[in-house]
Amino acid sequence: MLRKEIVKSSENVYRLLKTSGIFDIVLNFTRKGGESLKGETLFEVHKIFSLGYSEFNDAEISILNIFDLNYLNDESFWSALIANDPEKIHDAQFKIRNLLAYLPLSIKLLQRDSDKIVEKEELEKRDDTELEPLTAYLIEDTLSSSPERLIMLFESINLFYEVSSEVHKIKDNNLKVIGCDSGSTKVFDFQGVGEVIKEVKEIFFGIWDRVVFYREMKLDVKLDLIAKELPIQEKISKMEKDKDIAPERAEILRKKIRGGTQKVLEAGVLIPEMDEQSSFNPRKLMAPVPKLLRGKIEEQEKGEGNSKGTEENKEIEIRPDEEGILKKFLKELRKESKKESEKEK
Repeated sequence: MLRKEIVKSSENVYRLLKTSGIFDIVLNFTRKGGESLKGETLFEVHKIFSLGYSEFNDAEISILNIFDLNYLNDESFWSALIANDPEKIHDAQFKIRNLLAYLPLSIKLLQRDSDKIVEKEELEKRDDTELEPLTAYLIEDTLSSSPERLIMLFESINLFYEVSSEVHKIKDNNLKVIGCDSGSTKVFDFQGVGEVIKEVKEIFFGIWDRVVFYREMKLDVKLDLIAKELPIQEKISKMEKDKDIAPERAEILRKKIRGGTQKVLEAGVLIPEMDEQSSFNPRKLMAPVPKLLRGKIEEQEKGEGNSKGTEENKEIEIRPDEEGILKKFLKELRKESKKESEKEK
C-alpha cells in the first residue's frame, strides 16, 4: 500500500467515525451507566455509518481491521446496541477511542511537506509561470523494477521537460524531484514551471492516445509513428519555420521527443491523469518490456522455454477499419514529407 493511500484512507476512516456519531452513542451509554439508547438516534447513526462504509476501499477496511473494528458494519453489533449489551458497547467504545486518539498521530507521522505544496483547488488560480506538480509512476504488482527502468522514467520526464521549456521559452531547467513512494507501484513527484508541466502532461496524453490507436502493433513499429504524430512536433516545426530556432536545433528537439517516447513506452511510465482520459486500461497497454522487470519473470521464462506464444513474437494484427485509416495517414505523411523536401530544394 502506498504511503499516500495510507494517509488518505486513514483520514477517511477517522472522518467517518468522528462525524457519524457512532462514538458519541457508545460513550453516552457508558457515561450514563447503561441507559437505553434511543431507537431514532441509533437508526440515524446506522444510516450515516453504513453509507460511509459502503464507499470504503480495501485500504480503509484494512485500517478498521488493524484496530479490530471490522465488526462495526455487522448487523450483530447494531443488534447488540439495540439490546444494550454492555460488553459489546464497552468494547466498541474502547477500540473507537484508541482509533480516534492514535490515527491522527499516525497520519501526521506519514505526511510530508511536499504533500501540501499544491492543493487541487489552488491550481486553477495559479499563474502559468508558477510551480506545479507532476506525478509519474511505474506499475509493479508482484514484480520489481530494474534500476534501468527507474532511470528511464527520470530520463523521459527530463527530456520532455527540456523540450517543453524551450518551446515555451523558459531558459532554466528547474525541474526537481520533491517526493517518492512505493507499494504495488513506484511513484515519483516532480515540480516545475506550470506551463512547462502542462506541456509535459500533453505529451503523455498524446502518447497514450496513439498507444490506444496502434495497440495491435509491436513497439518497434509504432514508436516512430507515435513520436512523429505528437502535437509538440508541430510546435517545434513552427519554431523552425519562424526561425526562432535553427534547423539543427529543431532536429535535436525532435530526437529528444523520440528518445523520451521510447523510454516511456519501454519502461511503462504512466501519469495518474491517463486513467481519467480513456476507457482503456493504461496498466495493460503501457506494460513495460519484460527485461526491465525483476522477480518472478525469470521463473516464467524458464517455464515458457522457447514458446512462440508471447506478445513479443506475435505478428502485427491490424483491424480492417484501422488499416484504412493508417494507409490514409501514411499517404498524407508522404505528401507532407515530399513538400518539405521540395521546399528545402
